[in-house]
Amino acid sequence: MDPAARSPDSPERIAAAAATGGTSLRLRCSVAAGGGEGGAGSGPVLHDLRCTAELHPEVIAAAAGQLARSAVEAAEQAEAGAGAGAGTARARAAAPRAAGDLAGAPGSTADAEAPQARLELVRADCSVCPLAREVPEAGADSAAGAGRSIAGLDRAVARAEQLVDSAGLNCEIVQVEQPLREGGARPRRWQRGALFSALRRRRDPAELQPVRPVSVPAISPERGVLLAALPRATVPVPAPSRRGCTACRACEQVCPTEAIMWRATERVTDFGVVPMDCVACGLCVQTCPEDVLELTGQADVGGPVQVLHRVITARCERCDAALSPGERDRCTRCTTGTDLLDEVWSQL
Repeated sequence: MDPAARSPDSPERIAAAAATGGTSLRLRCSVAAGGGEGGAGSGPVLHDLRCTAELHPEVIAAAAGQLARSAVEAAEQAEAGAGAGAGTARARAAAPRAAGDLAGAPGSTADAEAPQARLELVRADCSVCPLAREVPEAGADSAAGAGRSIAGLDRAVARAEQLVDSAGLNCEIVQVEQPLREGGARPRRWQRGALFSALRRRRDPAELQPVRPVSVPAISPERGVLLAALPRATVPVPAPSRRGCTACRACEQVCPTEAIMWRATERVTDFGVVPMDCVACGLCVQTCPEDVLELTGQADVGGPVQVLHRVITARCERCDAALSPGERDRCTRCTTGTDLLDEVWSQL
């Protein structure tokens, strides 16, 4: 296993904590006091981090997605159990008995409500946190959630909620502010007292094992956990916003994840994007010489290559050869030949 994946802050560890079959998870930063301990059979699972405000939007979405999927599975199991209980109740109703015997029977109105998915992000006041640092303001499409700031965490949560909603799931994501923990951040290494306290409140190891895959191979750990939890989540991808694309392929050359693909035939050139590889960094938008690219396309993060634009290949008006980027009306060969002929005639 990659050493980075063993860290409590790694996307894989966070997703694994959310995929244990429970419907609630509490992610607590290292300087926040309290926040609950999640004992066996009571309360949400507790997972301690170094800094909650550093959470990536896709990691938050993946954790929420895992919780939402567990809630859906629990609701389906409860519904199946209620159906079986109702059948048993009908069979018993055929026998003579008191009218009140059905009260409390499985499948009756006494059934518990289906659990709701809930993700709690427990943090201290970032303005006085000793781990905090200033981060510049950033746009909504940039990596805004990486900074240790309340504003950055708000943007990350908002983006995570969009991803979860786009996948057709529901999970409540809430921020809980706690006072600073006395003595600073929690130590990474166990102390004697803390070790015995943790052992007393530990859960059954089988209960904490992930019940479904928490990550798949991807361009980044964050994208890997998102693909595993929410393969149908909708992500932004670049697409030409208006006419004017010349298929110069400058966007393909600067894409750091090789998510942009061009497929050319004799008459047309298709612009495509691999959604699972696109991180919406915006480099292609900034590089486009025609200024026609924008992050306005939408695609399922786990979906196939999306063909978002088709460019009709421009052809030389003289020889009908396909024009290369930068050529207009006539290809370089015809233009050069015409210029050379004009120069020869001018010398006569």
